Amino acid sequence: MCERGGGRADHRLVHAVNVIHRIAMDECIPNIGPRGQRQRMTFGIVALVLGIGLAATLVGLGVARSWRLAVFFPLLAGAIGVFQARAKT
Repeated sequence: MCERGGGRADHRLVHAVNVIHRIAMDECIPNIGPRGQRQRMTFGIVALVLGIGLAATLVGLGVARSWRLAVFFPLLAGAIGVFQARAKT
C-alpha cells in the first residue's frame, strides 16, 4: 500500500495535470465571469437584431447588392458575441 504525501505540491501537480488534460482534450477553460457573459450575449443579440433590421431595410428599399455587404459586419459581430458568451471565453 502506498502512502500519499498530502502536501501542497500534490495539489499543484493535480491542478497542472487537470489543466493539461483540458487543453489536450480541446476543452475551453472559461476566462470570463457571469457579468462578462451577459455583456457579450447582450452585445451579440443587439448586433444580430440590428444586422437583420439593416438587411430588411436595405432589401425593402431596393438598395444595390454591393451596399448590402454592410450587413456582414453587424451579423459577424453579433455571431461572435453570442458564441463567445456561450463558450465563456
